[in-house]
Amino acid sequence: MEVQDGSAPVHLADVPLKDINAAFENRMHNHGYFAARSRYEVQAKGRKAQVTFFVHAGTPHRLRTITYADQSDTINARIAATASRSL
Repeated sequence: MEVQDGSAPVHLADVPLKDINAAFENRMHNHGYFAARSRYEVQAKGRKAQVTFFVHAGTPHRLRTITYADQSDTINARIAATASRSL
């Protein structure tokens, strides 16, 4: 039995580089880095190519406090009242 490492060759034209780049920015945005930027460079040499992605995260957006609209304790009281009937 022959052991094979790696995966089949991929044509660079078939790789969605713009979509991958947008996914990097989207992922950073989802983690609070709203000013994140990314780019990529392709270095082709003969039949082989290498893609390098660069991500600049910027400053993360953080919340100091969270204030909910319902400041009364009525929700907690209602939940506690139904606790005996819950699992």
